[in-house]
Order: sequence, then structure tokens, then C-alpha cells
Amino acid sequence: MFLRNLGSGSGGNATVVAHEDRAIIVDAGLSRRRMLDGLEGLRLEAVLITHRHHDHLGPMAAKLGAPVWIERENWLAAKDRASGLDGAQFFGSRSFRIGPFHITPFPLPHPGSERWTSHGFRIECGRKRLAYATDLGHAPDEVVEALSGVHVLFLESNHDPEMERASGRDPGTIDWVLSDHGHLSNAQCAETLARIGRPHTVVLGHLSQDCNRPALAREAARKALPRSTRLVLATQDEAGEPVLC
Repeated sequence: MFLRNLGSGSGGNATVVAHEDRAIIVDAGLSRRRMLDGLEGLRLEAVLITHRHHDHLGPMAAKLGAPVWIERENWLAAKDRASGLDGAQFFGSRSFRIGPFHITPFPLPHPGSERWTSHGFRIECGRKRLAYATDLGHAPDEVVEALSGVHVLFLESNHDPEMERASGRDPGTIDWVLSDHGHLSNAQCAETLARIGRPHTVVLGHLSQDCNRPALAREAARKALPRSTRLVLATQDEAGEPVLC
């Protein structure tokens, strides 16, 4: 099993998870061409949507030739703007199987304080395990548990708080990003990494292009990880290399 990020950030997100020639794609917020290019040689089984925000659920989600899997509340909020979702499949709190992939969704604290509608995924294929979690304002114990014991972890390292505060953005947006249901800072990401097991590879994703720097995210995460753990940064504009589990 391998993971390949096609683009990560507020400009759009999509990540391929594949085993042999069968694949799923987590989020579909990029152009159809970029996503199809990233799926070349693979048979797409499903599109998994973490939540309804435009950078994760774009207009091309239902145009990739595979069923869209989404949590029902996100579907209700997005079905009128994202065409082709009438035949979507719904997931809840239970694990489910798509082809060779055993998938366990878990709620993430985002985007509201009262109702978490964003989800991460723990994906297993045979003895290989990976976890994917972006768009979370903090990492409570149940999220840390879901992220632990995997071979590959894709985790948000969104912003540097000082850069966020000095960004000139709307004060309400800044307060939300920094809140417990906004986005993980570099320091919060590092704290989360220090609490989980020892994945052999960590991919940092959803870095803000305005309020973060790759070097800052890398430095914070590197201090929290053992030397043996490989550290990779996902980017907004270029697809990464496949990361093997």
C-alpha cells in the first residue's frame, strides 16, 4: 500500500491511497486533470470526502468515475453546489470496506465547536496501516488513539501562530484558525506527533502558504520525532512521490 499526495492546502486537497492497481482518493478539491493524472495506471474504487469545505469537496468530486463517500451532514450542506452527489454513499462512525481497503473514519474538531463534521481516516490493507488527518483545531485523546500504531501518518501542520496573528486577515478568521476547532499549528502538530507511536514516515500537510513556512513546520516536527522516522512535506502545487507503507 502507498500514499501519494497530489496537492495539499487551502487551494485544494487530494491524496491517493493505493494497493497494487486499486486506489481510493481522499478529498477531491483539485482540478479533474490533476487528479486523473495522479491516478494514472490505477483503478479508482472510491472518493472519500473528509468534510464539505470547497478545498476538500470540489466540483470534480463526482466526475472521477467512482462513488463518492461522505458523511450525511456534509452531503446535505454541499449537494446543491457540488453536482453529481445524488448517488453518494454515506459513512458514519463504523468501519467499512472498499475493495482491499478497510477504512475507519473518526471525527475531527473542525469546523464548529458544537458539531464536528470533519473526519480523518485510518486505512488498513493487510498488515499495512496509515492514517490521514487534516483540518483539526486540536488533537484530543481519541484522535491520538486513531493516529497511533500506523506505518504512515499524514497530519496537518497548518500555521505559525505569530504569522497568523500578523497576517492582516479578518479578526474573526484569525480567531477561528487559532481556536480548538480551527487548524493545527506547527507546535500542536509536533505535540501530537510526540504523543503517538513511531510511524516510519510522517507527511506534513495543509501548510498555509501565507501563515507558515516549510522550514518552520519541518523544524517543529523533526524535534518531536525519532531519527528513524522519515519526514515529508506535502505541497500545494506539485504532486509528491509515492510513500510506501
